[in-house]
Amino acid sequence: MLLFQQRLRSCYQRLRWISEFSPYVHAFICHITTQNNTCANRELFHYGKHHDWSVSVGIEKAEVDMAPYIKDFQVELFPILEKGRGCAPTYLEWFDKVVDLAQSSKGLPQFNGEYFCEPLGYIKVGEDRYPASPISLRLISWNIYGERAHFNSLKQMGADYLLDIICLQKYKDNKASADFELPGYKRDYSLAAYAIVTTHIKEYFSTELINIDRYDTFYGHLLAHKFSYQAFTLFNVYTQFSNPAVD
Repeated sequence: MLLFQQRLRSCYQRLRWISEFSPYVHAFICHITTQNNTCANRELFHYGKHHDWSVSVGIEKAEVDMAPYIKDFQVELFPILEKGRGCAPTYLEWFDKVVDLAQSSKGLPQFNGEYFCEPLGYIKVGEDRYPASPISLRLISWNIYGERAHFNSLKQMGADYLLDIICLQKYKDNKASADFELPGYKRDYSLAAYAIVTTHIKEYFSTELINIDRYDTFYGHLLAHKFSYQAFTLFNVYTQFSNPAVD
């Protein structure tokens, strides 16, 4: 944890730490991944060396030589360091507190909710419950007026700014063509002619599309999603031009 903390304090604050105890092999498992590869900071979105680094350390022995694991860490983590480059001061502040709590309680943090009963949004450090890390979202809203001419720019924008949510209005793809899917995003859309509203949301978010059929006035002009963590509701609305000063 202290080595990872040093990485965060340098320039790799978009890296994320997820750790858990395996109930079957009695091991402490540590995953180092990037911020866009976690869900509620307690589940990994992708597994495998292309997405994260992990090591399992047996805890059935009183003493474990960590030297080979640290060496592996330096080698295996290198490919994802660049993906983790950037500033995330709120995460660093939160992780510093987790380290302090782990040292004072002599307990390792557990993020994975499958093997313990902490509610969503909390982790366990020793015998203590502690809030899961803060989540920051990057969102844009764009009255795109047809996706075909701007689709390459849209893909580039999503990659450059690490966008979590993309709200689009005046979309024209009413047949939901696969040609306009964005890799890593799930897409919901309305089908009203000339007023299509489309929302792209990163796949690692747990969301529920709210049924708005009863709002006939807004049909085709409104999409609503309920997010599980952090808990909020997102509205993507297309409003036609309306200016009372203009006849």
